[in-house]
Amino acid sequence: MANYSKGKHTQKRILEVSSKLFYEQGYNATNTRQIANEAGINLGLIKYHFDSKADIAFRIYMQIRNIFDEAFSEQDYSYMQLFLLSSAAELKLCFNNSHFLLFYRDIYRESKFLDTLHSHVTESLNKNSGKSESYKALAGACLTSIKPALIDQYINAGDNHFSDETYIRFYLEQQTYFNDIKKSTSICDFIMQELDKYELNLNEGFQPYIKKIR
Repeated sequence: MANYSKGKHTQKRILEVSSKLFYEQGYNATNTRQIANEAGINLGLIKYHFDSKADIAFRIYMQIRNIFDEAFSEQDYSYMQLFLLSSAAELKLCFNNSHFLLFYRDIYRESKFLDTLHSHVTESLNKNSGKSESYKALAGACLTSIKPALIDQYINAGDNHFSDETYIRFYLEQQTYFNDIKKSTSICDFIMQELDKYELNLNEGFQPYIKKIR
């Protein structure tokens, strides 16, 4: 039991330090040796508890997503409303917080992140679309690539990017189209209105903050 508790404490410490370093200096500029030094542990302990730096980043990402998803789940949304709201909220979070924006851009290239994103998209397509398996396979590939592409466009456009609402609305329209959702305009309007009811951001070190304000 003592070894188990110590192991959990070490994992938590690694995640806390990694969150701080990723937030302050970026994911790509941080390596596991820096994390070990900052945490005051042997480098081997990081390799023992995590598969890679990408694995650490994935855990941090999922912690953030889970907190927001839990907050939305407390409301009376349908499966599809919840799926769309959560996806849109992630984009809004990117636009609200430059640290998360760059973190997201850097980690979506990692295979573990892409596999998870594709899994979520595929689950939604299987629940909502009555199209053929080949169509859903191609739709899944398209949807998996849309959000990262929008993030890249937003960053590369500098001060000349479109409004945050334009990116979010475009993303929602693609989701409803490929998921074969009827009354697409109405559900996109609803999600945009619901998203506007929440204040969401990250404090220093990727600590999630969400509050319903309307």
